[in-house]
Amino acid sequence: MGNSAIAEASDGEILSMQHCEFNRLIKWIEDIFHLITRLTNNPTDKIAYSLHPYPESQCPRISDKGRNIQLLRL
Repeated sequence: MGNSAIAEASDGEILSMQHCEFNRLIKWIEDIFHLITRLTNNPTDKIAYSLHPYPESQCPRISDKGRNIQLLRL
C-alpha cells in the first residue's frame, strides 16, 4: 500500500463504505498502532512484518481504494 489507508479516504467515503471495508480499515489502524508501539518500546529491535492482500470473496463490492488496504502481519 503506497499511501495511508486513512489519507486515501474522504469523510463521505468512510461514512458510506461497506461494513467489511470499514472493518479492514479499522484492522489496518489497529495493526499500525501495534507496529508503532513495538517500535517505540524497543527502538533497537528489528520488527518483521509482511503485507498480504485480502481474498476478494471476503468483501465482493469493495471500492478500489478499499482494495489497497492489505493485511499487516507482524
